[in-house]
Amino acid sequence: MLGAEAAATVDAAEEHHGGTREETSATAATVTVTGISAVHCRFAPLPGKPAHTRYPVPGSGTLTALSSADGWTPDRDDLQFVGYLVELATPRR
Repeated sequence: MLGAEAAATVDAAEEHHGGTREETSATAATVTVTGISAVHCRFAPLPGKPAHTRYPVPGSGTLTALSSADGWTPDRDDLQFVGYLVELATPRR
């Protein structure tokens, strides 16, 4: 939804909408948050599919830089909030 350029910068994902901690393979790490962006996109039915089933519209994704995030970022007009893109830095060893 964000396009190839933004997708190329993502090297990990974390999901909070399924499974339990025991079912996921989480690894603890010490990192510094260097950037947070809210991700919004438009949703629409796929051609030939029921109107009540909506999917992210390719290319409709937007990033909005934030100084902090509390998990309650509002929608923006017809763009729905779908999550955060967080940039992290790991300490050098």
